[in-house]
Amino acid sequence: MKTFIIILIFICYPFTAHAQNMSAGSLIQSGCNSYMEGNDPKLAIQAWIKNSGIDGSKEALSQSNILTQIQDFYGAFEGCDIIKEHDISTRTKSILLVMNYAKGALFANFFVYKNADEQWLTTSFDFQTKAQLIFPNDIVFGAD
Repeated sequence: MKTFIIILIFICYPFTAHAQNMSAGSLIQSGCNSYMEGNDPKLAIQAWIKNSGIDGSKEALSQSNILTQIQDFYGAFEGCDIIKEHDISTRTKSILLVMNYAKGALFANFFVYKNADEQWLTTSFDFQTKAQLIFPNDIVFGAD
């Protein structure tokens, strides 16, 4: 029986380790998936801020109201596209995201941080209906 348990631990360990060490993009995608599955923007925000310094922040959770308003105008949420991940340092990144709705797109910029436990955490995020107000010009208009 002990041998069986030890073998089971060795088999399962890589899966639990991977879940703890998800990539920065996976963190953002998890919020999009939660939004899609529950059709509730609050679920996305909760997934994005889980365990971060802004977890439980009323200001962060109130961002779900922005997503609800966008959904009222643009229709059903249809998923996300990560446009670019940019390393700011070895432990920080910015992630540009397009959130797709039935009648339009919402543009987002996330800043994430990798803690000492190798977990990516959201430190801030912004949403905007005008890409040029949140994305770098070369992303929106192309390189000159």
